[in-house]
Amino acid sequence: MDPAAQAPGTLDTASFPSGDGIVTGTDTVSVLQFGSGGLWSLGAGASLTATSAITEGDGVVAIGASANITGQGTVDAISGTGGQSAAVIVAGAGASRNSAGRLVIGKAGPGDLSISGSGTVIAAGATIANTTTASGSSASVTGTGSEWQVGGALIVGNAGAGSLNITVGGTVTAVRAKLNGLARIKETGGLTIRATRHRLLCHAPAVAPLPFDTVPPPRQSPRLPKDPPVKDRGREIVWDVQSEGYTPMISALLPNYARADLAFERGEGAWLWTVDGRRFLDFGSGIATTSLGHGHPHLAKTIAEQAAKVMHVSNLYRIPQAERLAARLVEHTFADSVFFCNSGTEANEGMIKMMRKAAYEGTSHDRFRLITFEGAFHGRTLGALAATGNEKYLKGFGPPLEGFDQVPFNNMNAVRNAIGPATAGIIVEPIQGEGGVRSADPQFLRDLRTVCDEYGLILGFDEVQSGMGRTGKLFAYEWSEIEPDVIAAAKGIGGGFPLGAVLAKEAVAKYLVPGTHGTTFGGNPLACAAGNAVLDVMLVPGFMEEVQRKGKKFRAQLDALAREYPQVYEDARGMGLLLGLKCVLPQNEVQAACVAEGLMAITAGDNVLRLAPPLVVTDADLDEAVDMLHRATRRVLPSTAKVAAK
Repeated sequence: MDPAAQAPGTLDTASFPSGDGIVTGTDTVSVLQFGSGGLWSLGAGASLTATSAITEGDGVVAIGASANITGQGTVDAISGTGGQSAAVIVAGAGASRNSAGRLVIGKAGPGDLSISGSGTVIAAGATIANTTTASGSSASVTGTGSEWQVGGALIVGNAGAGSLNITVGGTVTAVRAKLNGLARIKETGGLTIRATRHRLLCHAPAVAPLPFDTVPPPRQSPRLPKDPPVKDRGREIVWDVQSEGYTPMISALLPNYARADLAFERGEGAWLWTVDGRRFLDFGSGIATTSLGHGHPHLAKTIAEQAAKVMHVSNLYRIPQAERLAARLVEHTFADSVFFCNSGTEANEGMIKMMRKAAYEGTSHDRFRLITFEGAFHGRTLGALAATGNEKYLKGFGPPLEGFDQVPFNNMNAVRNAIGPATAGIIVEPIQGEGGVRSADPQFLRDLRTVCDEYGLILGFDEVQSGMGRTGKLFAYEWSEIEPDVIAAAKGIGGGFPLGAVLAKEAVAKYLVPGTHGTTFGGNPLACAAGNAVLDVMLVPGFMEEVQRKGKKFRAQLDALAREYPQVYEDARGMGLLLGLKCVLPQNEVQAACVAEGLMAITAGDNVLRLAPPLVVTDADLDEAVDMLHRATRRVLPSTAKVAAK
């Protein structure tokens, strides 16, 4: 039966035992069948609905640009011929194969793939720009822009609580299945898999391309290394999850981040480009880190030149780049001495040790406790986590480090009540970035200085996020017109290159003598060359004033946005170029809408959308970001959402 020979309508059965069949209009069939060697195609704009089942032999099903196949059965071996157009493939509700359903797609161009129903997706040479999964579906697909060789990539969704059997040919690139029984994986059709404790290593022989002129031959992505050779090919692997106590099905890169499905290959200023050519306005700055934006010529040139000379020698020897950077930081701050490390959490750990050591040596051996604040975030190492005091981050890592007393933020009475004979000092963030872009009241900071002087306590500022020009001053403590005794700095200090620092007055710093604290990589020539390059830019007269001006402009625009859409935003907050929008709707919904409009923002506590553009952001960039925010906001308006749902 040849659907091309009939007008669009309803067919009882469409069967192609060996020849080709082409659908050019719209057809409905009860049962769709095709046999060995058949080439079955949907023309551009055509659609086909199978009301009963879709079965297959060894043939190939091709769909054209914007064509659709819907059905309640299984669809195998689909290869798009739509070039750059989107091919939308839906496995309808109730799709079933081995109780989970299976959908095989081929080259569909960098379009969109929409999946409903649960189960397994097997991709042969597909490039997918966007992947969506219907509500309630447990199907899953690998990352945006992945390029798979013909021969197949296998992605397993929720396979239930039973056993998982993989017997298809191709390459297994990701397996995400919760298994309570056996995972039986064996070679069939040229597939070889080796399971290890951490990952699956898989290989398949070369396979001829699908029989379409538009499908390129299989190729290895130049950005991905080849897997190592696999021994014992064809050996069956049986993995008993219950006896082993874990599943080997984990990615090679530890999945401890909820990564967005975006991969960037280059940037310029406040803009980033993905590997598949999409452009995004970066108002996250790598979590307030790329202070000079992307591809800054002076920073990039300095790093390249230093890397060609010497990158690392250790702190067993003098490092002129570190000596120069420390001297410049001392000249432009309250500090007398600087210790360099690699990150914000290391800087906070160094500050904690410095404060405790100074109290131990300078006042009393019994003074070691530090007062910190609710809503704070000081890092992921155990000491910094204890200072943070957030149970969500502490759970599962044993007893937290003793010696931290958390009190409400901006509450001076609570601070005074927490001071005791063992109190050594206070650590505060001038702006709680992770805590929801919550600013400390300037009078509160001045009162902290007063109470520390009154009780002989050490005042430490965590300026990992608020420092290095982020608020329009080199460090945010300058706005309160007081001086701390010690501060932790990182993020923007290296412009994106890993670098952290502890800046302290001599009365605090002098107790960290040789042997009390150290680091292998901290303050190496390459990192400090980057830090000096950042200071070269930030210390130019007028730079900080420009950050202040742009920060005030952007804050006014965000205030106006919050007033215009009170059903989405409660208020705008922050200062300089560390700003936030407290959301009424879930912050993740607003963030997703921003990404859809091409704007990268980051979330923070207190249901806040955080906006921290590079300090070199232009007025045109700010205006473009505001336009994107308006469009994103209209996307998530409750009334709009209801209409879309209907």
